[in-house]
Amino acid sequence: MSHRDESAGFTLIEVMIAVMIISVVIAALLQLFATNTRLFSTLEQKIRLSTEGSLLLGVENMGFEKESIHLDELVKDFRIDDDLRRRLKDTKAEVFYQELMVMDSADIMEEVEELAEEDNRTVTDTGTGAVRLEIGRTGLLVGDIQASFMRLRLQ
Repeated sequence: MSHRDESAGFTLIEVMIAVMIISVVIAALLQLFATNTRLFSTLEQKIRLSTEGSLLLGVENMGFEKESIHLDELVKDFRIDDDLRRRLKDTKAEVFYQELMVMDSADIMEEVEELAEEDNRTVTDTGTGAVRLEIGRTGLLVGDIQASFMRLRLQ
């Protein structure tokens, strides 16, 4: 047997190492694909909830208390596709409200008068009546996905 015949192919060890390297690369790519798929699915659910939750903003007095609702209650006065209405009816959501800031027109007027006194100016009251401005956050929770909206209410 000549020296040429012995070096004509790969050894078993070289083939096993190549297969092992290819296996590790394929496993890493599959893990990356699975992670991206899961992230995309979660993002898609958040976008859908945010879109459906924006319907809450169109209902004047809803979303200022803690309550459980089916999302189809938000669109009962609208003409929408039957498939969308069924999907919304099957989706139960927890609605919560967090009051962030409340300002009365009387409080604002007092602050304006204090600032005017510091600058030696006078302020005249327009007599528009008491107005209450409330800034809050309405949250919508479906499963483990949450969407929040800032709300402004004048009373």
